[in-house]
Amino acid sequence: MKRLMLLAALMAFGSMAYAETRSFTVNAVEIDGVKFWIPSTLIVKKGDKVKVRITSKVPGANSVHGFAIDEFKVQEIADPKGKELEFMADKAGIFTIRCHLHPAHVGGQLLVQE
Repeated sequence: MKRLMLLAALMAFGSMAYAETRSFTVNAVEIDGVKFWIPSTLIVKKGDKVKVRITSKVPGANSVHGFAIDEFKVQEIADPKGKELEFMADKAGIFTIRCHLHPAHVGGQLLVQE
């Protein structure tokens, strides 16, 4: 029984040892009237801590945009000054990054690998 508990503890510690902090700087931009995030795909591993600095580089009165990843309860507003957010990538898959203020534009995806 003690060996089984030790093995379980080592396995849990081992999986946590590979988790890293992944940092990104993501900008909302507009090209030919289309708004999107650059980079538009963020790739991390399951268990990683994800830090994202979001900034809107869209000029004019429509420079404020949302950055939301529903499955991770991420929802922030990007403006020209920028904001920082962080969350744990605790599930694998491909998740939509969307603008919760203007749902038809400023999209991207988060790819969380096993």
